[in-house]
Amino acid sequence: MSGIIAIIGAPGSGKTFLTKKLAQHYHALAFLEGEEQDFPPEILSKIKDNICDLEVLLWFRHKLIKEIVEAKKVAPLGKVILLDTFWKCSECYLDLIEEVEERKEASRVLEEDEKILPLPDKIILLKASEDKLREFMQQRGRSFEKEETMQINLFLQQEYERIFTMDKYPNLIIIDRDHLDFEKEEDLREVLNILN
Repeated sequence: MSGIIAIIGAPGSGKTFLTKKLAQHYHALAFLEGEEQDFPPEILSKIKDNICDLEVLLWFRHKLIKEIVEAKKVAPLGKVILLDTFWKCSECYLDLIEEVEERKEASRVLEEDEKILPLPDKIILLKASEDKLREFMQQRGRSFEKEETMQINLFLQQEYERIFTMDKYPNLIIIDRDHLDFEKEEDLREVLNILN
């Protein structure tokens, strides 16, 4: 098993947790999306206020591009590289940018990315029902995640499912989180069987 695997899905769907579990199993290099302490203060402040603007989108996009460039350097060594989301996911956030000119500029940048940036070898989309997303959000215990955050996460879940489909991405694997607990060995094994 080798290559670049991206794990994607709405915030709170378990991307980081699964990335860490797979990294342990495969002894893989993993690029994580990050926690509060990893973000610059101005970006963190906007995240806490549920603001998605051009600055936020571009900050994450730049971070993700750096990671996929690093991943492509390591991939020829025959290792598994895990990305906790990847550059294409920025498209899911476009409609959250309220300022029209900023949204146009973000769209233009993402169209350019589509032309020049490589896709991962495999993409795992984690999907979850509203009840499951609420459960995961409560488990995370982030004080700033309120009902507005939940509504945004539900919107993003729909966007991920709209943008990432099997006909567009033949290397896509869709995993329903509602009946899988990655803490359980048998459930994690189910994911590993799909990947292998």
